Amino acid sequence: MKGSIILWLLLLLSYAPASAQCKTWQWPESEQHAQEHYAIFQDAIQSKQYRKAANALPWLLNHTPNLNVAIYVKGVDAYEHVADAESDPAQKAALVDTIMMLYDLRMTHCGEVGFVTNRKALTAFKYKVKGPDPWSVLEWMDKAFELNGSNVFDATLLPYMQTLVICQAKEKRYNEDQILKRYDIISKAIDDKMKTVTEKTQAEKLSKIQSEVDDWLLRIVKVDCEFVKTYMGPRFHESPEDFVLAKRILAYLLKNKCTDDPLWVEAAEAVYKQEQDYGLAKNIAIQYSNSGNNEKAAFYMGEALRVAPNRKDSAEMYLLQGEWNQHLGAKPEAQSLLRKSIQLNTESKEAYEKLGDLYYSSFDDCAQHKVMADDRAVYCIAFDYYQKAGNQHKMEMAKKLFPSMEEIFLVNYQRGQKIQVGCFINESTTIKTRD
Repeated sequence: MKGSIILWLLLLLSYAPASAQCKTWQWPESEQHAQEHYAIFQDAIQSKQYRKAANALPWLLNHTPNLNVAIYVKGVDAYEHVADAESDPAQKAALVDTIMMLYDLRMTHCGEVGFVTNRKALTAFKYKVKGPDPWSVLEWMDKAFELNGSNVFDATLLPYMQTLVICQAKEKRYNEDQILKRYDIISKAIDDKMKTVTEKTQAEKLSKIQSEVDDWLLRIVKVDCEFVKTYMGPRFHESPEDFVLAKRILAYLLKNKCTDDPLWVEAAEAVYKQEQDYGLAKNIAIQYSNSGNNEKAAFYMGEALRVAPNRKDSAEMYLLQGEWNQHLGAKPEAQSLLRKSIQLNTESKEAYEKLGDLYYSSFDDCAQHKVMADDRAVYCIAFDYYQKAGNQHKMEMAKKLFPSMEEIFLVNYQRGQKIQVGCFINESTTIKTRD
C-alpha cells in the first residue's frame, strides 16, 4: 500500500483541477456512496485505527478531492500516527513522502497555500531535518516565510534557524550573507509579532525564542562587535524595553571587549531599569565619565553607591567618585570622597595612592610662594600616603620634590618636625628633605 499510494498520489496531482476552497462539504452525485466511505474513514480516526484510516483515504481523494478540508487534515494525522509507529526506515520514509504529497493535494484542491506550506514545513522538519537531505526542509521553511511573512506560525521561528544550522553543519553551502539574511527574516518576524502581542506571557515566549535563535546562530556565525551593532542594535532601538535582547547585547559586547561602544551603555541602562546591580551601575558611570557626560556619570555613581551591597563596594565607589572629582578639578570634594573610601576600607592601597596623587598635584593650587619649605610640604604629605600604599616608585618621585636642607634652614625647620599643610589639605606631616 505504501509504495503504490505514492505513485497514485503523483498521478492525482498531475490531473488535479484548479484550486478551490473546501470550507463547505461538497458531496458528489453519488452522495450516499461517498458518505459511506467517509464514515469508514472517520470511524477509523475516532477509534484510533490509523492504519485503517490511511487505507480508507485513497478512495476519498480519488473520487471526492474537493469534499472538505477535513479529509486532508485527518489524513495527515492518520499517516503521521502510522509513520511514528513504523520501525522500518524505508517504509517510514515512504509514509512521510505520502504525508508531504497530501499537503500538496490539499493546496491544489483547497487553496490556503501559505497556511498549508507552513504546516508542511513543520512536518518536514519533524521527519526529515535529521535525515540525509535537510536542505529540502530548509527549502520548505524558506517558502513558508516567503508566503506568510511575519504571520508565520510561532512554532516555525526556531525550527527555521535550527534547520539552517543543521544544513550548514552538514555541508557549508551558505555564505555569511545568506545565513544572516535568513536570521534577519526570523528576527523581523519576531519583532513584528512582539508589536501586536497583548499578553505578557506571549511577549516573554517570543523573547525566549529570539534568545534561542541567537544561540543557534552562534554555532555557525562569529558574533563580533560589528555583528551586534549591525544586527542587534537596530532591533534594540526599535524595542528598547526588550530586556532579554539588552542583556545579550551586554554579554556579546563585553565578551568582545567593546564596552566603550554607545550601544553597550544604552543596553546597560535598559537592563539597569529592571536589575539594579552595583557592578552595572558602576560601569555605566565609568563609560559616561569617559565620554564626558558628567550629568549621567554623576547619576550612576550615586546609583552605584545607593545599591552597593557591602562596605568594600561602597569604598570602591567613593574611590571612583574621588578620582572623577579630581579629574574635574574639584579637589576638596575629591579629598572628602577619598577619605570616605579609606574609612570604609582601611586596607585599600589604591585609595591611599589616589589621595597621594591628589596632594602631589596640588602644589600650584596651594603654594603661597613665600616660604618654599611650606609650599613643598604637599610633597611630604603625598609621600606619607604613597608609603601607606606601598608604592615605592611614587615615594621616590615625591622625595625628589621635598624641600632642600637649605630651604628648611632658612625658616629654622628641622627634619622630622611636624608641620601643618594648609590649603584644602589641612593635614599634618613631617618635614623631610631631598638631600
